[in-house]
Amino acid sequence: MTAGSQVAGLKRRAIYLCIDCAVVASFVIIGRDTHNESGGAAEVIRTAAPFLLALAGAWLTPLVHRMPWRIGSGVAVGVITTALGLYFRAVVFGEGNSGMFPVVTAAYLIGVMALARLIGVARTRPMTT
Repeated sequence: MTAGSQVAGLKRRAIYLCIDCAVVASFVIIGRDTHNESGGAAEVIRTAAPFLLALAGAWLTPLVHRMPWRIGSGVAVGVITTALGLYFRAVVFGEGNSGMFPVVTAAYLIGVMALARLIGVARTRPMTT
């Protein structure tokens, strides 16, 4: 592996990490807006914290760390972020997970994180006619 390919790999990983953070942030912002919850940046960060901690855990897994651009990695990141995020939200942060919240959380995080990889794969494949 050349130094150039290592830098490209690090750059690609950083892009997908930023995308995943943006997915979590959008989930929280949309959710808070949907429920007419006010508050500034501190409230958004407090709400996002369990899911950002879970996202960090997801990125420590070998599959995600090595090849975060693969669709399977997107699904894994979504599943781990959802499961750990809901756990941290309930156990560590003392917030509820009732009703449809776990289902909506899973659908959004898994779906959007996998979709981001699908779009990335589509962009990198050469078009054939």
